[in-house]
Amino acid sequence: MTRLERTGRLAAIPAGYALTSLITAVLVRVMPVRAVEAVSIAFLSFFAIYATMIVWAFGTRRIGRLWIIWGVAAALLAGYLRLPVAGTVQ
Repeated sequence: MTRLERTGRLAAIPAGYALTSLITAVLVRVMPVRAVEAVSIAFLSFFAIYATMIVWAFGTRRIGRLWIIWGVAAALLAGYLRLPVAGTVQ
């Protein structure tokens, strides 16, 4: 394993946390339940999602592809969160 690959995998720890936070925020928005229940369900699923992200980061052979996938996913999720929520005043 090269130094760049090792650094990429270690940097995936905070990046995976950030991406998991975006996924959790989108889950809260799209769940068809009350807000309190949506937050509880999303944040309980956070741990499973984050563990999956870290296992993926340390298990993949091509760290560059992982960073591209995570970057595109983060951009799409952040873009979705920028959309206005139906029924709210801005």
